[in-house]
Amino acid sequence: MIMRLGLTLSVLRTARALQQLTRHGSRPALRRGAVVAAEPPARPRARAPRATGKLRQLPHAPKADELLRRAASRAAKVPRDAAEPNARRRAAKQAAARADAMGQAVSVPLRQVLDAHAPEALRRSLHPFEHATATLTAAQRTRTGARAPADVLADIAAVRLAVLAAACVVIKFHGAPPSTRRCPCDCVCSMAWKNLTHVLSFTQAAARDGAAAAKAAPTARDAATAPDAVLAAIERELAGRGRRALEELRGHQRALRRIPTVSLRAPTLVLVGAPNVGKSTLVRALSTGEPEVGNYAFTTRGVSLGHVYDGGALAGQVMDTPGLLDRDAAARNAMEDLTMATMDHLPSAVVFVCDLSGHAGERTSSPDAQLAVRDALRARFPRRPWIDVVSKADLYDAADAPPPPPDGALLVSVRQGRGLPELRAAVLDALAVVRRLTGGGGE
Repeated sequence: MIMRLGLTLSVLRTARALQQLTRHGSRPALRRGAVVAAEPPARPRARAPRATGKLRQLPHAPKADELLRRAASRAAKVPRDAAEPNARRRAAKQAAARADAMGQAVSVPLRQVLDAHAPEALRRSLHPFEHATATLTAAQRTRTGARAPADVLADIAAVRLAVLAAACVVIKFHGAPPSTRRCPCDCVCSMAWKNLTHVLSFTQAAARDGAAAAKAAPTARDAATAPDAVLAAIERELAGRGRRALEELRGHQRALRRIPTVSLRAPTLVLVGAPNVGKSTLVRALSTGEPEVGNYAFTTRGVSLGHVYDGGALAGQVMDTPGLLDRDAAARNAMEDLTMATMDHLPSAVVFVCDLSGHAGERTSSPDAQLAVRDALRARFPRRPWIDVVSKADLYDAADAPPPPPDGALLVSVRQGRGLPELRAAVLDALAVVRRLTGGGGE
């Protein structure tokens, strides 16, 4: 009875402390719809990574059945303490060690996944361009019915805490080994606040069950069965929301790994402009081979990436981007955000493509609107190697009173082959500038 009262008071003190922390803002709140859960305590900002491809290196979320098998296997391998002469104490020590092994077998993989997907960890590990595309991908998945990653991670954090709480009960009542003197429940995950009520009620129930089991365990055989309650608690947690949350996170990870990787080992040149101005056609015309097409979850069309060779040596890569319209940043869609992320985060030269013939389509792609977008981008990126191109030059020549092109713009018609040699020479020069400024490539 005294043990049970002590544990209950301990849990209540923990609840009050957590409520005070939450009330005074010591822990960040969860942000629904973000790419990851609430931020952990602030750490020194590290330099942004210079390489891409880190999305495919994030730790895989384990399956619930895999965690159950791992917990049972780890517990079965815990030996008895041969140095302990008393059979009951020997069984009690083994029970505590088995409970700890099961708790850690589930907790450690979940903690690795939670740590890797924490906001600050993603900002440190991902190239800024990949971080932007991951954010856009998560937002698109949420818009199409998937749960926000922040909510999924919060459920996984709560499951992890509940498993540790169950293991802690057995450890407390049966004597912790030296390596686990500190209660695992002290390791409260910062992403579990929204599930606090559930976790505390689970801990209280486990404490009551553990107290009763400990009080009624006069023999070694009874003590040895105590870890069975831990395995049952793990199975209970993983059978419901744990299994669902892990499967949802695995689906999110699959979407992230499908994001095309833009290599920074070669200089990059991006083609920017309004929709339907011929950017993809120019990529095909400039590429030595057939361009690759990368598909992003939030775009309705693929993004072409081609390679340009000069005298048999790779000079660089050229990629088109989704069309930009003349509107405020707040009104842009995800495809336009991808274009801006490309210009913001990839060290690259720019070919701004405009169709001034009046055949580009909608009102926001009118010649005047295209030139307004061009001027705004040029002012935002004044130091970029920059090439202005007027595409569909054959239509431009036939237009009635077309607006004048930007100074120094190249008039190009892929259909007629007009201006392509001059454009190719300008592209090679721009890629050479990027190579010189970045020390070889974009890295």
